[in-house]
Amino acid sequence: MGNNINKEDRNLTLLFFLLLFCSSLPPIQSHWDPYVSPKWYAAGLMLFIILMCIRNKTHVIDIKSLSFCWDKASLFFVVWIIFATLFEYIVCQEGDKVIQWPYDNPSGLSLVLCLTIIPALNALHSNRLRVLLFIIVLIMVLLTKSRTGLIVISVFIIGTIFSFIKKRMFGILVMITLIGFVLIYVYVNKEDSSKGRYFIAKTTMELIMEKPLMGHGSNGFERKYMERQGQYFRAHPNSEYAILADEISHPLSEFLLAWIDYGLLGLAVLIMLLLFPLICFLIMKKRKDVLECLSVIVFCVFSYPLNYPITWIVIIVLYTNLFCNSQKQHKFVLCFILVFSVKVSIMAFEDIGIINSSNILYNKASRMYRRGKFHDAYIISKECSEYLSSYNLELLSGDICFRLGLYPEGLKHYKTASNMCPSRFAPLEGMLNVYTETDDSIMIKKIASQIVKKPIKIHNQDVYRIIRNANNLLNR
Repeated sequence: MGNNINKEDRNLTLLFFLLLFCSSLPPIQSHWDPYVSPKWYAAGLMLFIILMCIRNKTHVIDIKSLSFCWDKASLFFVVWIIFATLFEYIVCQEGDKVIQWPYDNPSGLSLVLCLTIIPALNALHSNRLRVLLFIIVLIMVLLTKSRTGLIVISVFIIGTIFSFIKKRMFGILVMITLIGFVLIYVYVNKEDSSKGRYFIAKTTMELIMEKPLMGHGSNGFERKYMERQGQYFRAHPNSEYAILADEISHPLSEFLLAWIDYGLLGLAVLIMLLLFPLICFLIMKKRKDVLECLSVIVFCVFSYPLNYPITWIVIIVLYTNLFCNSQKQHKFVLCFILVFSVKVSIMAFEDIGIINSSNILYNKASRMYRRGKFHDAYIISKECSEYLSSYNLELLSGDICFRLGLYPEGLKHYKTASNMCPSRFAPLEGMLNVYTETDDSIMIKKIASQIVKKPIKIHNQDVYRIIRNANNLLNR
């Protein structure tokens, strides 16, 4: 009997590890979205396999067995991600590149480390090993330069300190003080980025207040935000936020995204989804699960963790732990797996063209443009503009119109792109090309002068080339 239990535990641990591995699958460069979509597909397939493996189990899953297997799998996964990421960082390091593999940005790696470190530490029985592993993960989070990850790590430390303080009021005071210091450090350490986040949140709230109850509908943020950002900088060209503005596809908060897309109902559902297990675990005094819930919530406040399958997997595990002693356990788990499956199915339908997607249409228009099929690219870009307001789309539309000789329309797209991201040089180069083609000497000098005098936000060869060409036109 003991051997059977051990075998079952080993199998479940392996399945959990494979699930975590699939949720952080290395990028597949042949796919149009190499960093995110393959992770969803692989994790969805692995969840299906796990579901098939347990479909004949009619008994309630034992919480000790479940937690033991999840903790062990998390430990193996954390060790793997540490070695794999550091190997890629050391071998493939280019300049001051931050650590982020296998994700497209440092926040993704920081999210994975923060969501799996708690069960990984719980799997270790030696305090020395726990401290060592935590220090390694802390160093990696610092290397990602993720402020949200730093806040979550600070919550871990503060929560641990708080648990050892017997006087609760004094503990709360210490906790508030430490959190205050962390937030101040995070703001001061990246002041420009913090100002940019404030501008994004402020602009998003303006859009929310237009339809606070019902929201702007699915993908409302993608359709509305960049257009509003462009309008703001057209009216305030000398704003202090102009140099900070960039292409934005997410409000950097899951709560703001739920509100702007689906109104108060969407916001309420997300709050209930995250706060309900937290409150229950606080009542049950399960510190490990409380910290795990707080990790998810903090990331949802300051980032976009729901874009990644690892977050949904952790939520499924939390709800499984919560209802571990309930005969309805399987129903709750199946409900979340169903939501996960719907997400994967929608992504698959978008990939094969059954459902229109702004990303698919943009990539298709870009591909047609590179192949020289400018008329087809023009039609697809027009269709894409119904689903997406984007700097990149405006710039691409301007280039397409330029190739087709539609110069007035091309200028309109270039100006819109320039208003959306005032620090970018590419829209000015597009305008300069149009005025050169139409032989408008007055506007050539005006735009060329703007380019030469424009402050550089990011130094690269393209910027230097554009400035050099503008100087040549002025000196001609």
